[in-house]
Amino acid sequence: MWWKEKFTAKVYRDPNWFRVWYGSDKVSSGFEYKNNTEVVLTQSRSFNFDSQTKFSLNPEVDFSGYKVPAKVGGSIEKTSKKSWGITNISTRTIEKTAPKGYYSYNVCMNLYKIKIEKYSGKTKKGTIQFFVPRSEAFRAVVYNKKNASYSGVTLY
Repeated sequence: MWWKEKFTAKVYRDPNWFRVWYGSDKVSSGFEYKNNTEVVLTQSRSFNFDSQTKFSLNPEVDFSGYKVPAKVGGSIEKTSKKSWGITNISTRTIEKTAPKGYYSYNVCMNLYKIKIEKYSGKTKKGTIQFFVPRSEAFRAVVYNKKNASYSGVTLY
């Protein structure tokens, strides 16, 4: 009877992830190119950011069949809502000594990438991968050396 079957799991946690919310005036000031001169990135409007959970970060993941605790891997179960108004701290200056590339001022969040492998005895019965919040949302400058794409950006 499958509902009486006992499962074990291997859980992997990778802390080297972050998400950038972009493509909207609500969360992005847009990329600006820095060409060996100072660039000032400015937040042009006030905005609100909703709280995030493992479900909102992974709408495509089916958690049924996996009893994943809300705070898996030491994560934050539900982040706080955030609001940012335009103030004197709504700008970031890229120094003249910074590397050439594309910079943007965005809302970011540090994440854990979690992978769970489910076993019955020594037989693997399934695997899921998903992201969970590791920090509250924050504003940060992200950098891409090659182009104005969010693929492969790093926190500056």
